[in-house]
Amino acid sequence: EGSEYFSEPVIEECFGITDYYQVIRHPMDFQTITKKLTYNGYKRKEELERDVQRIYENSVIYNGKEHLISQLAANVVEFFKSNWHH
Repeated sequence: EGSEYFSEPVIEECFGITDYYQVIRHPMDFQTITKKLTYNGYKRKEELERDVQRIYENSVIYNGKEHLISQLAANVVEFFKSNWHH
């Protein structure tokens, strides 16, 4: 639950914000990760794991660690670590 927040690149207008891409230097989302997987954009498993972790880190940078969206991001990342490793 909560993955809809991270399923595609942030569209600032949808969230009523204007500074996301000024604050977040390395945006990441699952649509981008899926495209990279599809087109062999990852050479090593660690690169994929780094992009998934970046989703959480970006949320913490922009929203703060205690924000609901950051907590959802933590859950999504955990789920990825969740299931991917097993």
